[in-house]
Amino acid sequence: MATVEQVRVRVEEIIRATLKLGSDVELNPDSDLVKEIGLDSIEAFESVALLHEMLGVRIPEDLDPKAMGTISNLSAYIVSKYDAAKVDAFLAIDVAARLASMHEGGELA
Repeated sequence: MATVEQVRVRVEEIIRATLKLGSDVELNPDSDLVKEIGLDSIEAFESVALLHEMLGVRIPEDLDPKAMGTISNLSAYIVSKYDAAKVDAFLAIDVAARLASMHEGGELA
């Protein structure tokens, strides 16, 4: 079964890709993604949508975006909300390849 830490690493990878941040930029998992890291509202939505797409699920109607404000919160949400098979499949995705194919297909700007 996946741990929150394993999911946190993957979520951070997706946030880095969304913001086009290099590995040299430090991301504190408890920093507010909007206020401290600089995600704008569109990037925040794209990140949440991308996470759900990679999980193979729809964004729940009851999703509270403010509760998802940090990498740690997003990671805990994923582990608590989705079954082990979904989370394990999420961890197995090659993020760079998936993002590249989404860019090529016009799914991402």
